[in-house]
Amino acid sequence: MFLLLCGESFNKIDMIERDYIMRMIAQLTQFLIKIFFYKNKKDYPQAIEEINRAGRQILGVDRIFLHSLPPQQLVEFFGKDKAIDLPKCYVAGMMMKEEADILALQHHDEEATRLRLTALYLLVEIALEYHLSEFENLQPSLDEIINNFHGIELPADLSKKLFQYFEKIKRFDKAEDILYKILENDRAFKKEGVAFYQRLSKLSNQELINSGLPMEEIRDGLAELQRNFGKI
Repeated sequence: MFLLLCGESFNKIDMIERDYIMRMIAQLTQFLIKIFFYKNKKDYPQAIEEINRAGRQILGVDRIFLHSLPPQQLVEFFGKDKAIDLPKCYVAGMMMKEEADILALQHHDEEATRLRLTALYLLVEIALEYHLSEFENLQPSLDEIINNFHGIELPADLSKKLFQYFEKIKRFDKAEDILYKILENDRAFKKEGVAFYQRLSKLSNQELINSGLPMEEIRDGLAELQRNFGKI
């Protein structure tokens, strides 16, 4: 009976959490519709004002405050509670992505890049904590931001999160690419690299082929890792 009651309690908590996330996403979607409308009209000041309103209404802060903190501190500001606090990172990340796109359209490239970095950090944080299906447009938005940084070196902590993200979504080829970029500056990360290849070696070859990294390449990658960075 006790276990049954516990199970019912956890189910209720899950339902409350999902309901909270859905309501937050619904609010954000209404603002995004307005932002897209003004962006398409090239009414950028009004689009920015809608971003401000979204921040105040959903997060209780305006965009200037969001700009003032580095991404790690933003995560700490919102909190680590998955049920209430952490989903706010999704809203903040989507808002900053949209503002970065608007700035880029006006050729304010440096500021756009800074905001995209923060948005990427926040959205990856969500992607690592939740099923991607729980947050509408999360993966397409991440893909879009990541494409903007093609060929650009990212901060080490963000690169490590992206490594985890690509493994989670089974883009093992992308994860491997990031792994070797990390190793260029952090040889100690070789332990995570070996563990990565060992995890993949337990999957079927068809799964690996579908994920861009067949078994032969995994064996080659592990051998190269040990050859260039020493056995572990």
